[in-house]
Amino acid sequence: MVLAEATMSRMWFFEDLLGQHVVIVTTTGREYKGFVREAYANAVLLADGDGTAVALKLAYITSVQYLPPRDHDRR
Repeated sequence: MVLAEATMSRMWFFEDLLGQHVVIVTTTGREYKGFVREAYANAVLLADGDGTAVALKLAYITSVQYLPPRDHDRR
């Protein structure tokens, strides 16, 4: 099924970004900034640094921007 293949490839894309700092834009135009914590077949869990997290459905994600670590963030 083509839809299932597209969903799985999106999940694998986010698995490659686990632990990385990203900005995700949804179909509503809202931006979510945080770290990719978990990837599922239909959603991704994005955690920000203050102890909260948001689950975003893959179907509503329009773009993802990787934010490279700053020098003072590297440990």
